[in-house]
Amino acid sequence: MDTRLMMNHAVRFNRARNNLLAVVVFTTINILLLAFYIDLSFLFSAFVPQILQIVAHEFNVVAGLIFGLVPTAFYLLFYALSKKWRGFILVALIFFIIDALLMVGFILLTGLFADFLFNIAFHAWILYYLITGTAAWSKLRAVTPGEIIQIQQGAAQQAQAEEIASALKVISHTPDGDSNGETESYPGQFPPTGQQAAGEAGFQQNGYTHETGNTYVLDDFVRTSIFASFTSAEKLYLFNDIPYDKLENAKNSYAPMLGADETVILLYDDTVGGSANEGFILTTKHLYSKNYGFAGSAMYVSDINDLYVPKFGMVSTHVTVSSARGIGMEIHISKTKAKAEEVYSSLKKVIDLLKTQAGCV
Repeated sequence: MDTRLMMNHAVRFNRARNNLLAVVVFTTINILLLAFYIDLSFLFSAFVPQILQIVAHEFNVVAGLIFGLVPTAFYLLFYALSKKWRGFILVALIFFIIDALLMVGFILLTGLFADFLFNIAFHAWILYYLITGTAAWSKLRAVTPGEIIQIQQGAAQQAQAEEIASALKVISHTPDGDSNGETESYPGQFPPTGQQAAGEAGFQQNGYTHETGNTYVLDDFVRTSIFASFTSAEKLYLFNDIPYDKLENAKNSYAPMLGADETVILLYDDTVGGSANEGFILTTKHLYSKNYGFAGSAMYVSDINDLYVPKFGMVSTHVTVSSARGIGMEIHISKTKAKAEEVYSSLKKVIDLLKTQAGCV
């Protein structure tokens, strides 16, 4: 199996475990809030433990806590065991499917559809990640221990590169290539490069040679073409419509190296609360992105070979960005299938326009 494909499966499996842990945490919080008569509850929680607590709470507060926390502890057990025995992610999926079916049955009996609308949506969210995590586990079953070590080493190297890059003080290059003796760093994708690197044909990383990335020129023709091809989508912003606070949050979160020599074209906010701490930024020089639970990454637009979607999901999807130099990027879009397609379509069209119609400096 290809190492990069194995890493993608490992990432999906890890996302499933992270969402399972979120279910444990928020269910436990809701149970404690109910025990102390606090009229507040959180989503991302299991239904059955809370309904059992409500029934038992009528007789005794302690009994309510026991009936609520015991089934929640099973999810925590599945989370812990799945680290060593990955098959327990399937057991967690089965339990959560039963939880979802019982919730649907309760809604049909009581007619409280409107009250449980968000619960249904977040149950679908968790089920999606548990299903993709189970599918990833199925693919990883044939992986040998040696290949697992290889994946872990690759992930460790990437994490180390990101940690080092985030600690460096970044001075952006000016358009004429003068870096004033300082360095520019790219988390996870590019090592630091300065005047010495700029004078060379390229630099080496992971066996690939990278030339200095080009900054594309946005003349009137290209701008008009981008406006004409742009498909409006929720939380996707173009040029001057990008909210200042969202752009600043995104830059601080995953694009601190964004330089004055690059124009921001697109910003996509992939957060629920609207902070824009996750998503992507497309400029005339780079594509920056950050997914929930992962460090940010960057890629030169001139290095992008293709964008494709392995499969659009019903509530979210992942866009894979490939590079002719062998470095890839994965962008998460938390949208329904139709809306995810709109975001993907706009991103691909703009990148295609930059690469085919714009001149390079």
